[in-house]
Amino acid sequence: MRHLRRRLIKDVSRHFSTFSPGGTIDWSRTVAFCPWTEQQGLRLNVKGREPSGIVSADAYEGLREEIRLALLGATEPQSGQRVVDRVWRREEIYQGPFFDRMPDLVFALSPGFAASQAQQRLWSATGWASGDHSLDGILVAWGPGVVAGPVTGAELIGVAPTALYWLGSRCPPRWMEGC
Repeated sequence: MRHLRRRLIKDVSRHFSTFSPGGTIDWSRTVAFCPWTEQQGLRLNVKGREPSGIVSADAYEGLREEIRLALLGATEPQSGQRVVDRVWRREEIYQGPFFDRMPDLVFALSPGFAASQAQQRLWSATGWASGDHSLDGILVAWGPGVVAGPVTGAELIGVAPTALYWLGSRCPPRWMEGC
């Protein structure tokens, strides 16, 4: 465990200088970036929000839409295949007290493409299921009252309140979404 902890701290800490003042990013010319290791989310370098922001509030929506359309139009040069399947504005998928910390755009890659902080580009063509997250999931349940068959209309956010209900909680906390 100690070795793993040292290795993890070493691997993560090598990225900190990139994002710190005087690091390898020229923030005076950066309009958008992938924060931390969140490779499928983009933040605009907004004045007043980011430490070295350059994008004005007036330019925000236009620039965000330009980037969204560019992502949707990105193709792999050899095959011509679309790289990005979908792009969401942050207000389409996030809410709550930490909304301002969320990426301005979130995108899902098309099958056969992967994103990783270990690569230099925003994505790479893998040609296979790379282990990236999918919008479709699997739910396995067993026990009294569980009926075999497909589950429709379920969302990940409903797992915790459903589990609490199955464990005998008549009323999950009011703040809990997915009820």
